[in-house]
Amino acid sequence: MTHPPARSRATREEIHMHGYPPPGTVPVDDPEVHKAMAIVDGLTETEQRELVRSAYRAALAFKRSGDVDHATRFATNLLATVHLRSIPAYAEALRNAPRHRPQGQAIDVEDVLNWLESGESR
Repeated sequence: MTHPPARSRATREEIHMHGYPPPGTVPVDDPEVHKAMAIVDGLTETEQRELVRSAYRAALAFKRSGDVDHATRFATNLLATVHLRSIPAYAEALRNAPRHRPQGQAIDVEDVLNWLESGESR
């Protein structure tokens, strides 16, 4: 297993030259961050733990492999999760869904999106 090269800590001069926080950093009080935090606050403890587990696994996979795809895939999935859970019909469907699906049974995201757009009840 190869690890990415170790990075040394940035000096004060480097931080000043390159800016800190880095360009593009989203402020803590950004409205979308508030929306995401409201979604997280509404998750069960098990769901919150799974979110942290997934974030840590992505970060650790990046650290071990140096492949940024692990981080970008997690970020993309997190953005999609927050978006979907902010749709009232989707959030209600999740609350009403059976808690334990049979092992290996997947939910097709396209099917869920099509169902939500149709407005049908199941």
